[in-house]
Amino acid sequence: MHEFLLVGFAPDVPDIEKDLLPSVRELGARTAVVADAGHALAEYPAARPAGRDFLHSAAYYAGGFRVRAALFLGPDTIRLAVGPGDPGATGDGLWTVVHCEGGASHAVVADFADWLDALPGRVRLAPWVAEHLAELALTLTERHIEAPETTGPEARLLHTLDDTLIGHLPSGPVDELRVRTGAFDADAVGAIVGRLAPRQVAVVARPGAASFDAGALAGVFGAAPARIAVDEQAGADTVVTWRTGTRWSTLTGLPGLAPLGPQAGAAGCVLGVLSEGDTAVVDLPAAPAAAAAPVAPGVVVLGARAEGETLRVAVAGALDGHVTVAASPDGSAGTWRVVGAIPSGQTDHEFRWDGGPGTLLRATCARPDGTIDESDVVYVYGAEGSGGAAVAAAPAPVSAPVAAPVAAPAPVAAAEPVVAPAAAAPPAAVPAAAAPSSAADVAGSGSSGFGSGYAYEDDEPEREIPDVDEKFVSAAEEFLDAGWGVGYEDGLWEISGSFTNPVPIAARVADRLGQADDATVLVRAQGKGKWVFVAWRAPHLVLLIQDQQIWRTYTFTPPGSPGAGFASGDLASLPSVKSPRPKGPPAALTALLADGGIDYPELIGRLFG
Repeated sequence: MHEFLLVGFAPDVPDIEKDLLPSVRELGARTAVVADAGHALAEYPAARPAGRDFLHSAAYYAGGFRVRAALFLGPDTIRLAVGPGDPGATGDGLWTVVHCEGGASHAVVADFADWLDALPGRVRLAPWVAEHLAELALTLTERHIEAPETTGPEARLLHTLDDTLIGHLPSGPVDELRVRTGAFDADAVGAIVGRLAPRQVAVVARPGAASFDAGALAGVFGAAPARIAVDEQAGADTVVTWRTGTRWSTLTGLPGLAPLGPQAGAAGCVLGVLSEGDTAVVDLPAAPAAAAAPVAPGVVVLGARAEGETLRVAVAGALDGHVTVAASPDGSAGTWRVVGAIPSGQTDHEFRWDGGPGTLLRATCARPDGTIDESDVVYVYGAEGSGGAAVAAAPAPVSAPVAAPVAAPAPVAAAEPVVAPAAAAPPAAVPAAAAPSSAADVAGSGSSGFGSGYAYEDDEPEREIPDVDEKFVSAAEEFLDAGWGVGYEDGLWEISGSFTNPVPIAARVADRLGQADDATVLVRAQGKGKWVFVAWRAPHLVLLIQDQQIWRTYTFTPPGSPGAGFASGDLASLPSVKSPRPKGPPAALTALLADGGIDYPELIGRLFG
């Protein structure tokens, strides 16, 4: 299983689709792109595979979702890049790239997993996107825990979900401070100086920096000797580096100085990388940071997902007044039609739907002053993806800021760990080190893992009641009446059909069979290319999705039931306890299998044999 995640403030989605995604798709990577809600998609008619070949969604955070990062995850490979510019954007920039192979990991990877895990609770996301990011966080955490002990550069990932970035910096004094940025903020520089208490300061600006004011800056240096210079080689991103003795600490990946200033709370959601080494970072090319105003309150559509004849739409916050939802096949004038309205006060609503994946969708709402607020466009999701391929490599975690515009983690060749930021040639746009060594290594197409659009031969199932106990015959007939294939062998029910999301089907079948007999029920529901397995006996249900290595354990208290709880097919709508499949069965599954007369190795053999 391969995963590819792009997070950006305003990523150039059409360019990403053209230059990057074809190569990523060859690796069979399940792909997701998450962007700031106010800048989620520009030139949307040009971004045609969005919603079909990959998940594209928005994130809402007060002050802006100003994170720029890319993650590639292979069977034994991790590449993580964090930088100041948006994925797909042109220009140069100082990026930090962590490259781990052979099952190795790095502290920055663990920090990124913690940040992903905390994200759904702090940032407004569509429920299915929150679920996806939580799965990635769990996978990265398990990889880090199980990784062999490795050496590597001293670097950590910082973020603003729990604290301001200035709060992560050490208290001074330090021997020297250097600040390089494209546009200065005197208040932010003053906050940095006040925190680090440097004995000397150097500030470097690029020519024509709009907010560069030498007089204003001179007033924030205190008694420390200061040098203010203009450097034609300085870029528009921000680098803050300081020295204690012979050791340099460097903070990179920032969209500007504002996240370090007194108004940091309004600077949005930001990531930065703090690294240490023996070399100062000077005269490195950098990339302009995207400049945009924070998202104004109004209609923000986080995402839309199609499940058969149902369309689910999520918005960032409940609004006073109905939100009208409209759809168009291509965004051209005269093609928009109203789908329905989200009732006042709701943030998540379902509509009847006869459209397909990739359809453009937007929402409007009347403001109290009579004007109409219109959301940015999103794509209806319901896409096909591909399975992954395994690659062998020796463990060698590497972490180094890379001076190049990257939309994905770059191949970094180094026999020794890099211990300080350093310039490097522009990396390839494709995670080449994780590419299959031959065409035979690439797995065939399969599920995208997001719940719809699976390859399937839609044959009419044969109507034949399996050889089961008489108490189950009525339930089996109901399943056949629904148009599903029904099978049973040695304790395992097999349900098949043309449904796109097998989760609600498996839950409904397990619920119905549990009503017929108060004993463990084991069900596998096979939909369009993907199956879901559930084990159920009140109050516990354990669930496994075919291409996801995670057991999920749910507890239902009457009058709650699996059939009702999973009616929408959304795993994120119910709390669960997750555990990696490689670690063996969770306790609830062990008890259920003992009751059902099947041991765990036999179950895994039957499911994956």
